[in-house]
Amino acid sequence: MDDEPQAHTHDPAIAIGVELADLATRLAVVAVGADGQRLGRIQRARLERPPTPEQVVDRLSAMIREQSADAQPAEVGVAVWAHVSPDLGVIDEPRYGAAWNAFPFAGRLGERVGAPVRLIAGVNGAARAGARSGGAGGGW
Repeated sequence: MDDEPQAHTHDPAIAIGVELADLATRLAVVAVGADGQRLGRIQRARLERPPTPEQVVDRLSAMIREQSADAQPAEVGVAVWAHVSPDLGVIDEPRYGAAWNAFPFAGRLGERVGAPVRLIAGVNGAARAGARSGGAGGGW
């Protein structure tokens, strides 16, 4: 019997969607398939205010592992209801506090879950989702 841990391979059929709201005190995580359909329930959590970026990364890492059922997600998208710098992978919102200044959020979460992480402002994510679902142009 081999005691070596098995390396996870990225499952292109699984992506993780994350929402950070209310100054990162409200978290939501969901796994989706290649067809964009949800693969289970949305997992939600609350953190005490103000959480540190490390606390948020720790909690999200655990939630992502649970949502992906130990499969390796191909990617993680994080919608944040704040100002973000997607190219830098940082949440640069003054209301979050000094601990968040220049914290490499996407990089740190990506290291923890073993998948690329992309940040997007929540409002931009909502607009993209609406456009993809036919909402743009009056479909809503």
